[in-house]
Amino acid sequence: MRFETTSTGLRVFAPAKINLYLEVGPRRADGFHDIDSLFVAVGLYDEIELTPLPAPAIEIDESGIADGERNLVWSAADLFLKSSFAPPDVGVRLSLHKRIPVGAGLGGGSSDAAATLLGLCRLWGRDVSAAELLPLAEQLGSDVPFFLAGGVARCRGRGEEVVSWPKERLSKLHFVLVYPGVSVSTKEAYGNLDRSRDPNFTLTGTSALDTIPRECTYRLLAKEDVLFNRFEAVVYALLPPLQQLYNRLHKESFAKVLLSGSGSTIFGLCESGEEACRLSEKLSAELPEAEVFAVESLDAWGELPDIESPAQR
Repeated sequence: MRFETTSTGLRVFAPAKINLYLEVGPRRADGFHDIDSLFVAVGLYDEIELTPLPAPAIEIDESGIADGERNLVWSAADLFLKSSFAPPDVGVRLSLHKRIPVGAGLGGGSSDAAATLLGLCRLWGRDVSAAELLPLAEQLGSDVPFFLAGGVARCRGRGEEVVSWPKERLSKLHFVLVYPGVSVSTKEAYGNLDRSRDPNFTLTGTSALDTIPRECTYRLLAKEDVLFNRFEAVVYALLPPLQQLYNRLHKESFAKVLLSGSGSTIFGLCESGEEACRLSEKLSAELPEAEVFAVESLDAWGELPDIESPAQR
């Protein structure tokens, strides 16, 4: 998460994420699914401008926040202003410039919500930690807690149980993200996954992530070990053009090609930043209908308490 002071307030750069590993459990009684995932924040950003108002109100720039009060940015500001963290009798004007594609499996909406919470703290000089903001983030969405801290983290439960991973950074990871211009319905992806399984399906055994010493994470990922996404088969069956894109990316020199989240972005792991730039330029020229980004992994910008999953308690 990056911050810039502007002439009227504050600009926050809210990054995307990709999933390096994503296992999905059966549907729970509350309608959600347990996941076990390795999130990594990457350098593709939405921009949010925050301008303080002298009266308790939220004004939004409809060109960037098209859903008005249903948007997570508005919801995050509303929660913050109603909390004890906000100064009394203040408001904010919000303007959002989207670069992270919507419905792409990159967590743009969740990142925008977390960026709003963190930005409002800075806007009014409130000394509030990421851990203190966690209860607000959990109300906004399952992926929002991750974006309070960023970096690389293992996320379980619905995604709200966040454990930073690893503690020591070894090197950057480099990726090319390819968004094909079509969105995937998360609800439909989960529904197709449920229908593809035996009704008595359960997750058993040790997770692949349990076998990785944290200090070896980057070395293993750089060799393409561990990278996995349970959604790939059902999402490619749902949208055959995504299978075609996956096949196309496999013709390049990526160490690994993988779907992010429930799609529709597919990313390739590269050996270097130079290789990522070269391949992104090539794919941009060959896939004019797609949005292609060369990105690298980001260091953490906050700290959250490690939250154990129910299975570990």
